[in-house]
Amino acid sequence: MTSILQTFGYTETEAHFLELVIHLGGYFVRRQFNRFAGCQTGGRTRNFVYKLLGTGHARMTVNRHARQVIHVHFKPFYRALAYEDTRNRRAHQPRAIRARLMALDYRLANPEGALLASESEKRAYLIARGIASTDAPSRIDKFLIATASGNHMRPSFLFIDDGAVTVAGFETALRHAMPVFEQIREFELGYLAGHSALFEKAEAAFRGTVLGLGTAFKQRPDVDRLLHYFADLERYESRQTADFDKRRLDQLRDLKDEFSAPIHSALYHLWLEHGETAVRERIGSGRSTTNRPAAEFRAVVLEHDYAIFDNLLVAS
Repeated sequence: MTSILQTFGYTETEAHFLELVIHLGGYFVRRQFNRFAGCQTGGRTRNFVYKLLGTGHARMTVNRHARQVIHVHFKPFYRALAYEDTRNRRAHQPRAIRARLMALDYRLANPEGALLASESEKRAYLIARGIASTDAPSRIDKFLIATASGNHMRPSFLFIDDGAVTVAGFETALRHAMPVFEQIREFELGYLAGHSALFEKAEAAFRGTVLGLGTAFKQRPDVDRLLHYFADLERYESRQTADFDKRRLDQLRDLKDEFSAPIHSALYHLWLEHGETAVRERIGSGRSTTNRPAAEFRAVVLEHDYAIFDNLLVAS
């Protein structure tokens, strides 16, 4: 199958590789092209990189270990592929570059199915699954979506550990994504990292945040109190607080601490979209204890030394 990027003077293999790079972040290293093209480091890879640099279609960065990273930033490439709304053309910090390289490595190792990275792709996928909330794609912005085949197969939500020393960011991403996870019948949660140091803690965070959803109503909340909190929270978030005094703000803060579980976030989202009756029915039915996500955790080690790409400097 031909690629539109061949019209810029690239071979079919080079053009398809560039499509993949642009889709997953804009950055690559030579070994990744070698794997995609099935070749060893040598003339073919060197000529491809020189062509990109010589035409101004990419720039090279190097780090203190003399490792080279190529950033494809040529705007007409992105326009031709309808990716003009992505931030992949911009220069990024080392951890963000590392995450992009990790995403590309995962894709090269798992070429089957689709790997959805952009907001528009995620939105289309979620709508096909019956999840039409306008904020749904932003709630899973820290995750890639890997699909096996078709829109109705069990998806994998992939979180990339870009070199964190704790799982705090992962826990935050899980909590933020819960309103979406609640609506997915079955899914897999993949935690991708360059080492296994945080796998045990990441799985514990997954079990507590995602699988713990099913026990959230063992002690049912005071529904009227919860709905009062939702009303004040919505006014606070929309900056309609002219009549909020210190006492009311303090009460809102206390209620926010009390109703801080993922299920409360999901109920708030439900209230915003469908109102009080939907929340009362949801709590009264106890659906959360019988319809919790059927999710599995999978830890994935990407066996490359990504830490060497810290402290990148523009070379050309």
